[in-house]
Amino acid sequence: MPRIQGIAPLYYEFTKYLGLPEVRDRVAPLQLVGRMEDYLVKEFARYILRASDGRRFVESNSGRRGEQKVDLVVLRAAADGGEILEALVEAKYFRNRHRRSSHCTDAMDEIRGSLRSLQSQLRLRPVTVHGTHPVKLRARRFRVYGLVFASYARLSSEPNRKPDFFARVLREAQEFGLRYHDLPKPYFRHAYEDIPVDALGARWLVTLRVGLWRGVDERAA
Repeated sequence: MPRIQGIAPLYYEFTKYLGLPEVRDRVAPLQLVGRMEDYLVKEFARYILRASDGRRFVESNSGRRGEQKVDLVVLRAAADGGEILEALVEAKYFRNRHRRSSHCTDAMDEIRGSLRSLQSQLRLRPVTVHGTHPVKLRARRFRVYGLVFASYARLSSEPNRKPDFFARVLREAQEFGLRYHDLPKPYFRHAYEDIPVDALGARWLVTLRVGLWRGVDERAA
């Protein structure tokens, strides 16, 4: 595995990693269990450690009392033996349904609230220290990234409304001023599509897509 350091390259390679048969066969069934945001954040943290050959480490829920807690911060060793915080990432998980609910759209009403929360989180302007770590961000333009997961699951006998689900998430994200890390609009990359999962005599088809988003254009800020 190559040594990867920046958040954008890590995101691209992590999305490919999620699509590996041995990984997707482990992850896809869990999309029928419930919300997976914390699990996927930990998968990403584990991947960063491996992909950087131990040169990067991740802490979750980082921040002291009175500070905005950040879902994931990336750390590297400093020359003086300390640690430097070089990336901040907020995570969000969107889904079309709660677990194996019989109602295809029963989680859709969560979308706007989650997007509003992400919009607010990405406004963070870290100072010289966050938590207990001095801050020296690798990114020149963006201070906080949004790592966004979108899950679509349906029974194989149900109509396929996947295009409508992803289009709605992206449309509403754009309304909140969110965009892909290097594009003017929000966008998802495909981890895997329509993976069959057999559970309790029923066949499900499960899809996972991932985005690396940002908030306002900081070049104009």
